[in-house]
Amino acid sequence: MHTEILSKYSLWFILPLLLFSAFLAWYLYRKDEKITGLDGWQICLMATARFLSIFFIGFLLLSIAIRYVSIKIEEPLIIVAQDNSESVKLANNGQTINYKTKFSNFLKGLGSDYSVETLSFGEKVSDSISYSFNEKESNFTALFEHLEKEYVNYNIGALVIASDGIYNKGINPVYSAKKLSYPIYTIALGDSSRKKDTYIKDLLNNPIAFLGDKFPLEIHLSSFGFSGKSVNLSVLNNGKTIINEKIDIKSNDFFKKLHFDIEAEKKGLQHYHVKISALDGEFTTSNNYKSFAIDVIDDKKKVLVLANSVHPDISAIREALKTNKNILTDFYTVDSFDKNIEDYQLIIFHQLPSFKHGVKNLFLRLNRAKIPALFILGSKTNIAILNTLNTGFKLMKNQRAFELSVAYINNKFNLFEIEQIKAAKFSNYPPLVAPFGEYKMAGKADILMYQDIKGIKTEKPLIFLFAENDNTLGKYGFICGEGIWKWRINDYRENESHTNFDGLINKLVHYLSLNIKKERFVVHAKRIFNENEPIIFRADYYNKSYELNNEAEVSLEITNEENKKFSYLFSPYNSSYTLNIGQLPVGNYSYTAKTRAEGKTFVNSGSFIIVPLNVEAVNIQANFPMLFQLAHENGGAMFLPDSLDRLISNFKLDKNIKAISFSTKDITDLIELKWLFFIIIGLLSLEWFLRKFFGSY
Repeated sequence: MHTEILSKYSLWFILPLLLFSAFLAWYLYRKDEKITGLDGWQICLMATARFLSIFFIGFLLLSIAIRYVSIKIEEPLIIVAQDNSESVKLANNGQTINYKTKFSNFLKGLGSDYSVETLSFGEKVSDSISYSFNEKESNFTALFEHLEKEYVNYNIGALVIASDGIYNKGINPVYSAKKLSYPIYTIALGDSSRKKDTYIKDLLNNPIAFLGDKFPLEIHLSSFGFSGKSVNLSVLNNGKTIINEKIDIKSNDFFKKLHFDIEAEKKGLQHYHVKISALDGEFTTSNNYKSFAIDVIDDKKKVLVLANSVHPDISAIREALKTNKNILTDFYTVDSFDKNIEDYQLIIFHQLPSFKHGVKNLFLRLNRAKIPALFILGSKTNIAILNTLNTGFKLMKNQRAFELSVAYINNKFNLFEIEQIKAAKFSNYPPLVAPFGEYKMAGKADILMYQDIKGIKTEKPLIFLFAENDNTLGKYGFICGEGIWKWRINDYRENESHTNFDGLINKLVHYLSLNIKKERFVVHAKRIFNENEPIIFRADYYNKSYELNNEAEVSLEITNEENKKFSYLFSPYNSSYTLNIGQLPVGNYSYTAKTRAEGKTFVNSGSFIIVPLNVEAVNIQANFPMLFQLAHENGGAMFLPDSLDRLISNFKLDKNIKAISFSTKDITDLIELKWLFFIIIGLLSLEWFLRKFFGSY
């Protein structure tokens, strides 16, 4: 580091400043009658203090600044990422001790020449290396995203990835690594040759079934190297074998899809196990079984979509509801409807009442039966009649005018989980054609989405719900605009699926069709978890006015299959409560949550199931071609574990892996230095003290 002196004026001014300060000190003390009789050294001492104080004050007037320049050398950083997924251990039959020794020696040799950072990755990324090989998924995308976020502006010489190349989460690593700007070297683990093995490749099933119905199960069975052999396939529920079938393996490279219809005999969470018998000579039997769970419910609903006329919105809604097997949907235009409205649990009115069909009598029947309804407003809706239906909502000053409204989410909405809806970013979807006017609510509305009009976020609701209360005769929901069919198309264009749109419609329909009393203490949790998922709960407590409140303490007790109990406490979060208890072993669990408020104890109970996730065992054939391509397209190379010394030599020959130097400059104005101010004050004070002490005052 070195320093430089800077000034607005020439530093040659310091010389006349010295002369001026000396002259002024001499002149002031030369004719001072109060110092008559003092010794010469006393006068010189006081004059020196005066000289220095004048000089320093003048020195500051020159606007002097000091620039500090420091040069830093940054050594190249080598990042080493170890694949810690189960497939690495399975491919080596659990024999990984020899590899650990080789890799540890490689890291020691690398650390003598470079700065080294080690990571592990699998289903998540860890900031230290691990050889446990117990993670349930392989996600290269998460690794690359972590590097982009955590290693910005580092002098990264290279990235080394030790892996078998198998990935089952995230996108293809070759594409997800495109954003990285440094070479990638791969260490190929495992064996790329195909092993003799028979395994369950995949299971396809619905997460929900209905009591008494049959649900489909599709099993994908694969085998290699066992032509002419047979295996027994069985499906068990609660220890009872419900399917047992012999499968003949007819070729050396065999694959078969098996379809079964299984009857849902018991209500609640049901855990099923699919197994195939082992054959002599299989490389591993850890992939001979899979598990899945189904929530069997007894809550089938009939929904009527009643429309003024045929419209693309109706098709989008019907397609969305088809994905929910507990909903039976009927569609009619109002002039063709001849059924009993009382046979349905929910009515969806599309642009009704209209100018052609008032449906007042139909609505009175709906009210008497206390059937909830969802209104979709549009250009054909007769707003004047709608305002007379006592739904809790009125649209004033309409005059049959419309405006384009983009949706934006109300993050405080809490009638049901909206994480998927928020993640879908409906604000980027096409606008709906919404009626123009003044929106008035007779009661408290739970607003899911507001209207964004021409880039201005308004307080006008776009999608909202009324719970049953004193101001309305039933439970109603409103979508204040037509054109939601465009949302479904946009969802597919952006995500190659209709999942987000279908989820939104199904959540609205599910909530409105639930015939339950609103509870003051509610606990939200998934019913089925994979074994590598964190178990997260959310709880809501409502006071007497049904306002969220989180001042009271909320406890949770979880009981496993062995009747062992585990206690936890929720943490307040926004106006609700949250609790993340991490991961739990595979099995069935029940829970009881309690809180005490306003002199009462509120209790909420439920259950959930954790199913094993053995996707790593499905494919244990190392993907060397992917590792080679990943390295080749990013300026690196692929190595085997036995040639790690060559990898270090390769780094030494690479001219791009080198230290870099950079300088930093820091400028400080002398006038900002407090110590210089105190020196001037000290000199002036010293002069005053000496004059006082020597008796000149």
